[in-house]
Amino acid sequence: METDASVYRQDYRVLLKQLDDCLGHSDLVRLKFLCADIIPKARLEQVSRGVHLMEELTKQDRLGPGNLLLLNQLLYKIGRHDLLRMLGIPKAAVERTFGSPQGITPNRF
Repeated sequence: METDASVYRQDYRVLLKQLDDCLGHSDLVRLKFLCADIIPKARLEQVSRGVHLMEELTKQDRLGPGNLLLLNQLLYKIGRHDLLRMLGIPKAAVERTFGSPQGITPNRF
């Protein structure tokens, strides 16, 4: 029997896969640039898909179920406002989060 937490994690993985399916190569290049201060260079060089980048951020506890602030900021910064709409996140809500310690490093703004 699945617990609420395992269903929540499963939904999170489905979300990451859906986002990955929508990201193109140029999106990934921009995301990797924005994450250069967060993910070590060697690991970042191995990232070939958006889902791999999001998994790295998850491993570092920068992203996870119920913790999408950084993901929202990243999508905003690369101009993928359509994906924010898919997530039900208004652009104005993301704009208010910039400067948060959990978000994008200030020198990447």
